[in-house]
Amino acid sequence: VSAWPDYDCVDVVEMFGGNGTTSRILAKRYCLRTGQNFEATAGFDLTRQADVQSFWRYMQNTNPYVVIMAPPCGGFGPWARLNRLIYPEAYHRTHEIGMQLARLCAQVATFQVKHGRHYVVEQPQGSAMFQMTEWIQILKHSHQCCFDQCQVGLHESKKPFLPLLKPTDMRSSHPSMLRHLHGRRCHGQHAVHGKVTMTSQVWPRKLCALLARGVAEALHEDSLEYFPTYS
Repeated sequence: VSAWPDYDCVDVVEMFGGNGTTSRILAKRYCLRTGQNFEATAGFDLTRQADVQSFWRYMQNTNPYVVIMAPPCGGFGPWARLNRLIYPEAYHRTHEIGMQLARLCAQVATFQVKHGRHYVVEQPQGSAMFQMTEWIQILKHSHQCCFDQCQVGLHESKKPFLPLLKPTDMRSSHPSMLRHLHGRRCHGQHAVHGKVTMTSQVWPRKLCALLARGVAEALHEDSLEYFPTYS
């Protein structure tokens, strides 16, 4: 991706947003102006320098109020240590890419806060990404919410469609963005959970809707001063 024909201010940009469900809900339900979803399936490879440069041009010209980030967790999540022992070569490749993208996300979070705007970032609970030097300083001033995705609609994609526990850690520079996810823990509501797989990385619609509601409320609370859309 080299350029966009026209720039305009936007409310929300997603990074690694899958099919962009959160943005679609924000646009349809809350009439917010959503921008580009920087996702591989949308044609963006943020391990390529050219795409990273285009991303920063977009950021500097559109001034998004919030950036929602869900960087790949293959090198950081709960299975990373086991994979490091069993599949060392594959682990190191995945970890190297993960580190590169995690650093980029840390730069984005810093950029947002520096300009008086906000970010949301999601990882599996216990992710080593939050232990990176680049993230430690940022997270001193962030708000945290840990929840289980079986409580927000995550389940197997095939029968018997068992719920998937998947403990999740979400951080944000704005507390209101996370308010509808607090307290959503599985305390025995599900007797059996399914096995989390690669397909479980896609956020369930209910999670997207709850996050979108928080983002919309945060914009309202901050009086929407950044965006001519609301003047």
